[in-house]
Amino acid sequence: MKVTISHEFQTTAESYWTHCFLDEAFNKALYVDTLKFPAYELLEGREEAGVYRRKVRVTPKQEAPAPVLKALGGAFSYIEQGALDRSKNVYRFQVIPGTLAEKIRAEGEFRLEKISEKSIRRVVDMTVEVKIFGIGGLAEGFVSKSMQDTYGKAAEFTKKYLRDKGL
Repeated sequence: MKVTISHEFQTTAESYWTHCFLDEAFNKALYVDTLKFPAYELLEGREEAGVYRRKVRVTPKQEAPAPVLKALGGAFSYIEQGALDRSKNVYRFQVIPGTLAEKIRAEGEFRLEKISEKSIRRVVDMTVEVKIFGIGGLAEGFVSKSMQDTYGKAAEFTKKYLRDKGL
């Protein structure tokens, strides 16, 4: 299943990458305080040949349908690893589930498109495949809706954050 999500922000790409995406205080405030995820942890972040590579461990709220939670063992967390190429304004990522990683594939990219001198559009394109007999489609549908809801709440938080910080 392919998912595309788009939001506009009143800032520059450089400001977004620096003050939002790569800022740990922003990410803790977003994931833990705003989205109420039980855990968010930066495991690795390093600049390498003009590309920023990062790895984060995330434990989202456990709101999946009962059959999906049962298949996952009742709890779900994942590692997101990705590479940000600032010169192209593109972050490519892969999500590695804590359980059933061989049956779940989630990957994609998000890019920033310049609208004006002080305005950007963040476009997220992601592919999710769940190969678990009997619940694959249910799980993919849940992930799609969950991602759209989460990115929507994150966009509202980001807009307010950017306004409040004058970025």
